[in-house]
Amino acid sequence: MSRELEPNRAIASARRIHAATSLTVVVDMTVGPRSVVVRLRSHHDKYLTAEEDEERIIESRNDSAPSAQWEVEFVDKGRTLCFQSCYGRYLVATGEHFLLGLIVKKVMQDYPGAAARLDSSLKWEPLRKRFQVKLKSSAGQFLCSNGSIPPWQNSVTHDLPHCTATQD
Repeated sequence: MSRELEPNRAIASARRIHAATSLTVVVDMTVGPRSVVVRLRSHHDKYLTAEEDEERIIESRNDSAPSAQWEVEFVDKGRTLCFQSCYGRYLVATGEHFLLGLIVKKVMQDYPGAAARLDSSLKWEPLRKRFQVKLKSSAGQFLCSNGSIPPWQNSVTHDLPHCTATQD
């Protein structure tokens, strides 16, 4: 018989899972005549994918889908990057909590308008570690790949490195 987790146990379970799942990105890159297109693959061997609702970002094993391809824009003399989905929206680190009681924040698609290059939530700093890259938001938080275990369900968030996932 299965039993439902109590709310405090569910948060404790989520805390343990999230602490072990920071996103390290392996970049599969295609250089076109005027742009660079990448596929961002996590350590789960899943790809960062833009959903058709033009809002959510998830992980998916389908690497050939156009929604798994991101056009890279180089900002601040190449020190930071912006990623544009096939829907014309950008990968954005929001200030919205992913789940109540957790400090991890949502990563979404957004269309910033004319001031795109001025909006710091769009900018990601690539930190290279051998053949992998970690993407750090302007808030100092890293892109996190969360796997398929509930409550995460193949979600993508951003969080501080090596910290617990609950608020103090």
